[in-house]
Amino acid sequence: MKRTAVLSALWAAGESWSLRGVSLLVFLVLARLVDPAAFGLVALAAVYVTTVQALSDQGLATALIQRENLEEAHKDSAFWANLAVGAILALATLALAWPAAAFYSEPRLAVILRWYALWPLLGSLSVVQQALLRRAMRFRELALRQLAGAIAGGIVGIAMAYAGMGVWALVAQQLVNQAVALAVLWSIAEWRPRFAFSHRHFRDLFGFGFNVLAANMMRAIGFQADRLVLGFFLGATELGYYSIAQRLLAIVTDFVAGSAERIVVPLFSRIQGDRERVSRGLMTA
Repeated sequence: MKRTAVLSALWAAGESWSLRGVSLLVFLVLARLVDPAAFGLVALAAVYVTTVQALSDQGLATALIQRENLEEAHKDSAFWANLAVGAILALATLALAWPAAAFYSEPRLAVILRWYALWPLLGSLSVVQQALLRRAMRFRELALRQLAGAIAGGIVGIAMAYAGMGVWALVAQQLVNQAVALAVLWSIAEWRPRFAFSHRHFRDLFGFGFNVLAANMMRAIGFQADRLVLGFFLGATELGYYSIAQRLLAIVTDFVAGSAERIVVPLFSRIQGDRERVSRGLMTA
């Protein structure tokens, strides 16, 4: 277990550092090429998208990792539940795009949000496979997946920024990142969903996942509240400067804490039956 923990931590750290290194390089280039107002528009869209992302997961990913006895029906039920919620949220995003743009008095935001409707749909297709890889402590594959998405998204974003496409360079960077990461994930994950759904198995997962969902929602609202206020009162340009500074801080923070956060749930889930060992391991961590 110690060897597994150390290797997992190293791969998770490698994922975090390489991913944030690529992200930082891409971000610095885009910050030179793209107007701050474009960053502000994307930050406004992120207020909605981050909240939607917290909803689409339903806490089922953590429940899949945490559960001691995991059956195929649990995986199938989680996949189809996530896909259904992702599709509903995508349609809701399309419907709410214009009202959200009117709320901020930013007509361009409506088109951006319509493209971001793909976000919950793409995300829902990766939840179960990613959770199973984390459960198996296969952080090497997860690192490669994240890095491939970041590089592909960065190349597309920088190319579009050089072409003068402004805010669309930022939108394309994020969507290409997620689409490529999804494709790589499906290529390395052996599990495939069956056309089956069990209400009993879904309740098994959601009973635990609901608590995670509530915590994720509170965290998403807390992290996005400042952007919501600044975007409404000061506009996209001022929010753009703020989001650039905040993005740099987030990159630095993830260098320190990101790798540890990725491994603690699957690691402690393996020893959850031994409370003394969990307490000792928590103090060590």
